[in-house]
Amino acid sequence: GHGASRPTVTLTAAASTFAVGASSLHIENLLFVADFTNGVSAGVDIDAAHTDVYFKRCEWRAAASTKEFLKGVTITEGAGRITFDECRFTEVTGGDATAAVFTESTAGLITVKACTFQGDWSAAVLDLDDDALVPGPQILNNYAYNADISAGLFCTVTAATVGFFVGNSSGIGKANTIPVTNASASVFINNFATDA
Repeated sequence: GHGASRPTVTLTAAASTFAVGASSLHIENLLFVADFTNGVSAGVDIDAAHTDVYFKRCEWRAAASTKEFLKGVTITEGAGRITFDECRFTEVTGGDATAAVFTESTAGLITVKACTFQGDWSAAVLDLDDDALVPGPQILNNYAYNADISAGLFCTVTAATVGFFVGNSSGIGKANTIPVTNASASVFINNFATDA
């Protein structure tokens, strides 16, 4: 299916989630919709120790500023080799969303490529800084706009994280701010950013 004809997962409670409880999965062309006032805590929750999960052309969408994914995806400690390819995350400005993708401690080998992010996330579009990622994330050829004016970040990592950032374009809502935090150990090639 295409557009409204795609398989749709509508989450209608704070604790409702699409739980990934297995390894080596390919998940493609699903639409995830947050439809609970005050927000759905985690749209997708990848359980611990599960690896090689591949999301292709999936979309996360808020129904309104009060009906949103507080975290679009939570990657639990111990999970790894998670890929997002040509996915789209959309949140409404003025909501309470924290991050489109959030990793817990020691979640490793996260790849985000050719994705589009547009919304208002208070921590960052990609909040990957709970602990050092070993090995580091690969953030490749994405387009992102974070309207949040307090943090307004594209990505957060720890100073020990060796990330690989190539070909990303990002706009952030906070003035005079570098869009990626603690990035001293990471590699950056052909990235473009603008702040408020």
